[in-house]
Amino acid sequence: MLSTLQCWPPELSEEQRAQLIDLATTYSLANGLAYLPNPAPSGPPTSAIHAPFTLIPTPYPRDLFTKAQKLQRIYNVLYSRVTLDTPFLDRVLGAEGGVGRVDEFVGTLWKGWKAIRDNNGGKELQPLHLGLFRSDYLIHQPSPESSDLSIKQVEFNTISSSFGALSEKTAALHRYLFAITGYYGAASCLTAENFPSNQTASGLAGGMVVAHQAYGSASASILFVVQPRERNVFDQRQLEYELVEKHGIHIVRQTFDELRNNMSVSSDGLLTIKVLGRPQPVEISVVYYRAGYAPTDYPTPQQYHVRFEIERSRAIKCPSIPMQLAGAKKVQQVLADPGVLESFLQD
Repeated sequence: MLSTLQCWPPELSEEQRAQLIDLATTYSLANGLAYLPNPAPSGPPTSAIHAPFTLIPTPYPRDLFTKAQKLQRIYNVLYSRVTLDTPFLDRVLGAEGGVGRVDEFVGTLWKGWKAIRDNNGGKELQPLHLGLFRSDYLIHQPSPESSDLSIKQVEFNTISSSFGALSEKTAALHRYLFAITGYYGAASCLTAENFPSNQTASGLAGGMVVAHQAYGSASASILFVVQPRERNVFDQRQLEYELVEKHGIHIVRQTFDELRNNMSVSSDGLLTIKVLGRPQPVEISVVYYRAGYAPTDYPTPQQYHVRFEIERSRAIKCPSIPMQLAGAKKVQQVLADPGVLESFLQD
């Protein structure tokens, strides 16, 4: 356990650094720790660049790392309950008395969600929500001499929580570099037992599998809603490969604009997508958003229309609109008000 923050990174010779760079970049490209180049190609990719990474993993206090892991389960419960508390979200984020009055993006999402509720007697056709969350922290040190370290949450992500698969690849990269070089004995904390396990990709995919099974149609597919010319495609594809190869679930990837022409929602909420090579539209069990988290994903009203059509379907959304709204920074602020957090976690 670290009681103080160490001076980092350790000193390496130019020859050692050059060898690490060569090993790390080739490992990254060989194992999918990669991006598409900027700008991303409009057609099939013909090249890739390695994603940003550190050559040496950063020491992190073991007790704070363990605390963050334990807190995550509680945070999952907290944000699930916030998602299901419609009056709370209406009050904090609504366009009538909340943030939605002054934030056009939040207000538009809230209005669309409220219209769906109103048209369905105040209820949603699909009561199940899928959350794949990410909680971000910084280490806080009150002064350079202090050993009183703590973690402070930066934000809680409820939509498009990216880099899960690439973080797993980065952890594997560090273990590989240690196995090959031992990091040249540069720091005493760089030992095999100090490299924590990382199986994020299987965990995220496992969440989608549970939702797919809860939907109840084995022949249905999972829809990935993606951005056009996505550079971070390898992070997403690792989840797709996990779902296809280990669970036999077919994946459909489409942008909002593609869905405008290919999507249909029946009167009873069945969501189907036209897919190249399939004679009949494909039923969708789960909608996983890797787009739709920022105003730039909705340049015209048509993209919002697609989002609201999906929302009124009985496919399980990851996230639903209320779950996305629950991740707003304003919610973090309100949860810090006296008594609010406790009201959600009374048990």
